[in-house]
Amino acid sequence: MMRFLTYVVFPLFLVAALGCGSGPEPGETESESLDGKAAPYDQFAFQRSYPDRDFDWRGWRKNMAALRSDFNKKLGKHFLADNNTADWTLVGPGNVAGRVNALAIKPGDENTVLAGFAGGGIFKTTDGGLNWVPVFDDHLELSIGDITYNPLDPNIVYAGTGDPNMPSIVFNGNGLYKSTDGGNTWKYAGLEQQGIISKVVVDPVHPETLYVATMGNPYVRDGHRGIYKSTDGGATWSQSLFVSDQAGASDLVISNLNPQILYASFWDRIRNNQESLIYGPHARVYKSTDGGATWNMLGGGLPSGVMGRTGLAISQQNPDK
Repeated sequence: MMRFLTYVVFPLFLVAALGCGSGPEPGETESESLDGKAAPYDQFAFQRSYPDRDFDWRGWRKNMAALRSDFNKKLGKHFLADNNTADWTLVGPGNVAGRVNALAIKPGDENTVLAGFAGGGIFKTTDGGLNWVPVFDDHLELSIGDITYNPLDPNIVYAGTGDPNMPSIVFNGNGLYKSTDGGNTWKYAGLEQQGIISKVVVDPVHPETLYVATMGNPYVRDGHRGIYKSTDGGATWSQSLFVSDQAGASDLVISNLNPQILYASFWDRIRNNQESLIYGPHARVYKSTDGGATWNMLGGGLPSGVMGRTGLAISQQNPDK
């Protein structure tokens, strides 16, 4: 596998444009090479969605909820025998781990950390990583894309679901969750239709104002993707920036000195059992100077044409970088 990393620096900020794929064999196009690589995963998904083209994520979620409810009822009736209720002990292997998509350090307490996994929920440590406990297992979607603390009140934490890396086997999300007790318990905070959440940004001056970058439902093309904004801590949402029905927002950053300034990047990505789109014409960077009311596409030396996923970083000391 070849990976390409290109840094484009200009007076505003740093852009990292990422793309990956296996190189084509002689006489083979890049598209044919990628199709061959993804074929085993297509079969995996096709078996679970036949005869439909797209995976029925609503039906899957409904059945998962029913199974969880039934399992909890049986536990309440002591369904499991006594010799099966003992704690489990990990016996190996010890050389594998889940992919971590997000780490959030509690403001003012570097020993308290929340870790979000691509498919394993959220774990919390209060002793600098010596011990971890799961804090999100009661929810159906255990894929976590981002975790963000309220900088002025670290008891408030936001977690976006779904896997923003969107590999061959995609974990969809079901929106945003909010905790008011430092990440110990979580409640739904909207954006179910927006699927995968790649970034959650809290206004450092007015923390009730939130911005969320969403990749959308990976299985279909629709209008439920892009940048969303809330001014009431996640109670209600409005779409701030929509670019394309096949391109979601892959990253989002905010100026800590002037939170009216935001940058957002987009990525063309669709993944179902018959299609794997990994790049396109909408992979661009946008800037807002009025808190997301309006956005302008940036040029000034940025790459153009058909592009892949883009990541953003902004300097905390000098947000002009």
